[in-house]
Parts: sequence; structure tokens; C-alpha cells
Amino acid sequence: MAIYLIFLFVIAVLYFSYYLLLKNQNYWKIRNVPYARPLPLFGNYKESLLLKKHITLVMRDMCQQFPNEPYFGSFYGTTPALVVQDPNLLKLIMSKEFYFCNGREASDYYGRETIAKNLFLAHGDEWKVLRANLTPLFSSVKLKNMFYLIKNSSDAMEELLAEEVKMNPSIDIKCLLSRYTIDCITACAFGINSDTMNKNAHKNPFKIMGEKIFDTSDYQALKNICRSMWPATFYALGYKVFKKDICSFFIDLMSEVFKKREETKMSKNDFVDLIMAWKRNNHISGDSMSNLKTGDKKKIDIDVSNDLLIAQCVLFFAAGFETTSTTTSFLLYELAKDKIAQEKLIAEVDEYFAKHDAVEYECTNMMPYTEACLEESLRLHPVLGFLTREVMDDYTLPTGYHCKKGDRIHIPLYHIHHSPDHFPEPEAFRPERFLGDEKKNIKPFTYMPFGEGPRTCIGMRFAKMPMYAGLLKIFKNYRVELADNMPHKITMDPKATVTQHIGGIHLKFIPREA
Repeated sequence: MAIYLIFLFVIAVLYFSYYLLLKNQNYWKIRNVPYARPLPLFGNYKESLLLKKHITLVMRDMCQQFPNEPYFGSFYGTTPALVVQDPNLLKLIMSKEFYFCNGREASDYYGRETIAKNLFLAHGDEWKVLRANLTPLFSSVKLKNMFYLIKNSSDAMEELLAEEVKMNPSIDIKCLLSRYTIDCITACAFGINSDTMNKNAHKNPFKIMGEKIFDTSDYQALKNICRSMWPATFYALGYKVFKKDICSFFIDLMSEVFKKREETKMSKNDFVDLIMAWKRNNHISGDSMSNLKTGDKKKIDIDVSNDLLIAQCVLFFAAGFETTSTTTSFLLYELAKDKIAQEKLIAEVDEYFAKHDAVEYECTNMMPYTEACLEESLRLHPVLGFLTREVMDDYTLPTGYHCKKGDRIHIPLYHIHHSPDHFPEPEAFRPERFLGDEKKNIKPFTYMPFGEGPRTCIGMRFAKMPMYAGLLKIFKNYRVELADNMPHKITMDPKATVTQHIGGIHLKFIPREA
């Protein structure tokens, strides 16, 4: 009897495994959509799951198999995902018909972790209300009023860089800039001094938290991938993406910040003041997502919990320092390889300081060549190389393809940025693409490092402030070259969630003559 039961169990397991692995094998075929041939379990992402190649590059390789198709089918593990690469269709999905595809992905599992209850991962009414209530933080007036904090941090970074260069002119600039941008975001968002640019930075709790959030260990990388591909199984097995101590750290941090604000009765009109007002009111309000479809004026209230507040804090911290330091690091890397572009940027920096004694807010709108360099660097090295959307309501594309609620849509941003159809000589660093009449030639929805449509990065304008201030301080004093151990080609770390070079970005800082 026991043998018979074991036999039945084995048969059941085998049948379930067969069903799980092969149930969707004809998914694209019966829908008459061209598709990349999958492997069982891995789908089209074997190299990514085995941590051999960054998922962005895996997607690029797939896109190159379908150069003339507006979209094609893929298998994200065992789940079908439509890869859309046509700019006109992307305009519909990301902007004009935003209501139908307003989710990120795996929205049924949103909120399974405290830290994940944030604006970036939210969808539907919750995203719309959060976005509306956070947007006032990024008005021109508020950004200008907080720029003095960015200036203070850039002054400290200038001193830190000078000390580092005296000890060794070759520097891991990504590491140094992370310390600078953490200092910027903690000052501007939380109103506190992080001390990340002081000595013993390796022991600094903010730096440690930053490293934990963007952990690139094998174990963390596999957790990130498995949560994304198989969220139901991931959570059923009791896993979590984020470590408990990250949440605990920010709970303690914000409790202390709230306490000090209440004791001093001081108002800074910053992020802390905003979420304290949310907490006092116990809810936030805004328009319903459904209004985009119905034309109604329905209002939605969302209860404000401690989890919701902490999730926004972690998001602002993580996105505020990592994307800015990564983008600036890649720009410095490209300029180190292109002496002509670097000299043009230095000339613009010198012109700025000939008219201004210090770094001021207006620098973000006064340096067109620097801006072109930043945009070209973001084209080559977008922080997120592919974007995801989830169909939130049944929707039919103009081609006749019918998307069902819950379907995944993948947007191969890196591939689009590197397509010769959109950018001639796509692998070349050429800032002139983003200057004058040439910029007008860029097709809509072929360049979108901060996303597009209503889900465009909310902090895009804030990010420019520490970037410009940092670049002004650096090129006022130095020229940059590649360090002896730094290759001329970036190798993406397959374990990183954002675009990172394996081993860091090492540059040599050469003091300019007075």
C-alpha cells in the first residue's frame, strides 16, 4: 500500500511539473505572434537565471532576432510576456492609453512586503493618489529652496575628493559619488546630516543600508529574479526580497525625525513635513484611475499606515542616491574616454564660474553641453535597461492583438536606445545628438531613460541638482582619465538590479593648473 501511495505521489509531482513547465508552450503560436523559442522553466532567460548575463542584454539579444517586428512573444520563465519595441505602440501603452497598462508587473503581489508599498511599484488608484500627493514636493520653488543643501554637500564632496586624490589619484568614483548623493538625499528628504563623507564611511549606517538595498550577492540576485518571475511560489515558500533590518532601520530613523520635528515645531516644507501631514490626517485623497476611462470625477481616499510611510521613505532614499551616483559615474567614464567632449564640458564649467562665484540652482538650466553629455550618457547606460507594464484592463492594440488583464508587457529600453534605426552609430558617445536641431530629430519614445507618460520618474528634476553641482565641482578642479585597470568597454553585472559595471568605475583625477 505504501509503495502504491509513493508511486501515485511521484506521478502527481511529475504531472504537475510537466503542466507547469509546458502549459504555455503554444501560447504565442495560437495567437499568431512571432516569438523567441523558450526552454522549459527558464523560458528565454536561461543566462539571466544562471547569473551569466544581465537581463537587459538577454532582452537585447532577443530583440535582434526580430528587427522588423513591432512586438514579439517571449517567456519570462514560464510566464508569457509581450516585448514591444515599436515607438508608436509604446506611445499608446505608456501614455495615450495609460489606463489600460498602468501597473508595473505582478500587481497581485504588491504590498506583500512593507518596503514594496511604494510609488514605484504601486498601481491603479493607489499609484494615482500617491503620485498626486507627492508631486508638490518637486515644484520649481521647493527644489530651488532646497538647493543650498545640495551646495553644502557638493562643498563637502569637493573636500573629500581633494583628500582622496592626494592619497591616490585613481578612485572608484561610483563609491565616492554614492557617499555624496546619500548626503544630498538625507539632507533634502529627511533634514538630517548623514556624515557619509567623513572618515570611516564603511561603518556609516546610511552607506550600509544603501549597500543592503542594492545587494549584488548571488543569493539576493536569485531572490530578485524569482520574485519577479514566480511571485506566487516565491511568497508561498516564505521568502522576502528585502532584509528585515532595512525596514527596522527606516522605522527607527523616521520615528526619531518625527520626534525632533514635533519637539522643535520646525517646518522645512520638505518630504518629512509632507508625510507628517499625511499621518496627522490618517488618509490622502486624489482622483480615481478609472476617471481616465470613464471621464468621471470620482475621488479616492487611501488610509495612511506606518507601512505606507516607511515604504515611501525607503524609495526616496534608494532612488535618490543610487540613480544619481550611477548616472554621474557613467558620464565621467565616457568623458574620460573622450578628451574632446571633456574639454568642451570644462570650457562650459569655466564659463559658468567666470559669471558665478558659487554653485547655484540656476546651473541646472545654464549648461546646454553638460546637459547633452548627461543625456547621451543616459542613452548609452540607462539606469533601468528594461521597463515592465501590466495590463490592468482588457485592451486591443491597433494591430488587432488582444491583451488580457494580467498580461505582462516588457519594454526593451536598452535595445531601443542602442538601435541604429533611432540613433546612428549607436555605440558612440556623441553628445551633439542632444543639441540644437539634432535633438529635434530624436523620435518620441525612442529615448526615455526616466520612463515616459504619467509614470515618468517623479524625481527627475531633483536628480539633476546633485549631478550638476557635482560635475561643476569636479571639473573646476580636475580632468579625468581611465585608471590603469579600467577597461574601455562596460561589462554589466548580471546580479545588479540597475545598470552597473562589474568591479566599479575607476578613474584617475588629474588636477588642473590654476
